[in-house]
Amino acid sequence: MGILSGSDFLRTLMYWDDLPVFCILLAILLVGILISNKTGVLEFRKRTVILITVIGVVALVLSVSLLAIGKYESYKERKQAHILHLYVCQNAALGAGDYVKYYVPYSFINEPRLYCALHRYEQYSGLHLDITNIQEYLSREYSEDGELMVEHIPEDIQEYIDWYYDSHGHVLGYGEDMVDAYIRDVEEYYVANQAEDNIYPSLRHTTLTEIEEIVRAYEADDEIDYSVFLLPFDYEYPEVENASDLYSQEPIPAAEFYVGNSIEFGVYRDNPLIWNVIGVEDDRALLLLSDVLRTEDGVPDEMLYNNEPVRTTWAECSLRSWLNGEFLENAFGEDNEAVAQVLNTNEDHGSSEGGEDTCDHIFLLSAEDIRHYQVNRDTIFLADSSVNNYFLRDIGFSNEQTIVIWNVVGDISPDDLSPRIDYLYLQEPSCVRPAMWVYIDSPEN
Repeated sequence: MGILSGSDFLRTLMYWDDLPVFCILLAILLVGILISNKTGVLEFRKRTVILITVIGVVALVLSVSLLAIGKYESYKERKQAHILHLYVCQNAALGAGDYVKYYVPYSFINEPRLYCALHRYEQYSGLHLDITNIQEYLSREYSEDGELMVEHIPEDIQEYIDWYYDSHGHVLGYGEDMVDAYIRDVEEYYVANQAEDNIYPSLRHTTLTEIEEIVRAYEADDEIDYSVFLLPFDYEYPEVENASDLYSQEPIPAAEFYVGNSIEFGVYRDNPLIWNVIGVEDDRALLLLSDVLRTEDGVPDEMLYNNEPVRTTWAECSLRSWLNGEFLENAFGEDNEAVAQVLNTNEDHGSSEGGEDTCDHIFLLSAEDIRHYQVNRDTIFLADSSVNNYFLRDIGFSNEQTIVIWNVVGDISPDDLSPRIDYLYLQEPSCVRPAMWVYIDSPEN
C-alpha cells in the first residue's frame, strides 16, 4: 500500500464523515491525561506521564493514519464506481450499448440510432447537438492533461446524456424510452407503407445519409423504398460446387488438431476454407471458420437466417437446412464423412424459445459455446471492416429476431474478451461463420 501524499491525505479527510467525532474523542483523552496529572489523580513521576502521553499520541496518530488510508481506499472505490456509472450512461446514450463500463471509440457507435436519438432530442428540447460533436468527443479517451474525458464531458453532450439516460430509475433521464418509441414509429411507418407480412427493418445497417433520408421521409410522410435494406422474400441460398471436382484433400495429420492451430479443409465458391481449432475432446476437434463465407470475389456472402418472414428457431430455420444439406455435401466432397454429428442444446432467451435440441453436422456457435470454449478476442472479432456482424444460432426477442456478433474493428481494451451481442430482424441479412466437429482418431477420418 503506497504512502499518501499531502493532497491525497487532505482529499481523504474531506470524504471522512467520522473525522469530527474522532477529533473530539482525541481531545477529550489528552485533556483527561493533563487534568489527571495536574490534580494529582495520577501519582506518577513527570517522565512517566510524558512517556504515557507520547505513547498515546503516537498510537492515536497511527490509528488516524490507518483509518485515513482505509477511507482513501474507500474513496477510490467510490470514484471508480462513479466513473463506471458515467461510462454506462454515456455509452447507452451515444449508441454503444447498455451497461458498457469502459471507453469505446466512435467506431463502436450505432450511427443510425444515434442520429434518431439526436433528432428526437432536438424535437423535444429544442437543443441541437450535431453528430460531429459526438465524433470529436469520442475521438480520444484522455484529455491533453491526461484526464479522463468522461469526467469532463462537454456541457451540451452532458445535457443530452442526462435527458437520455439515468441509471437511478430514470429520475433525470427518460429519453431512452422516447427514442425507442420514435424508432418504433419510423419502423411502423415502414410497415404501413412499404412492407409485406409485417416485417420490421432495422435502421442499423444504413449509412448516415440513408438514415437522414428515412427520417425525413417519415417526418414528411413521403414514400421511400426501404427494400434496398433487405434481402428479397424469395431469397435462395447460393449453390455450392462439389469440392471433389475442384481439388483433392490430403489427409490431415492428427498432430495438427490442437487449440490455436489453423487447418485447411473444404472449398466454398472456389475459395479454400480455413478453420480455427477452438476445442479438442477425445477423438474429435471443434473447428470454427476463420473468416465468414465469401463470394468468388472475396465479398462477405450475406444470407438470411430464415428465408420466410415468420417466427422461427435454429431447429426450423432454412439456414440450418442449407448448412447441413448442400453446404455439407458439396463443400467437402467425399471427405464430408469426417464431419461428426453432434447434439446441440438451444436455450431459451427471455421471451424467445430456443426450440428443440438439434443433431447437426454443420452449425453456428451459440453465445454459450463462446463462453464454454473460451474463444479469445482475436478469434471472435474479424479484422475486416466490411464484416458488420455474423450470425449466432441463438434466437432473440420472441423469436422475431436473430442474435449476432457485432464485429469490432478498431481499438478496444485488450482485456475485453466478451463478444458484442446484437439483434437483427429475421428479414435482415448477415454473414455466416460455420462451425463443426471433425474426427481425428484415424488417418481415414
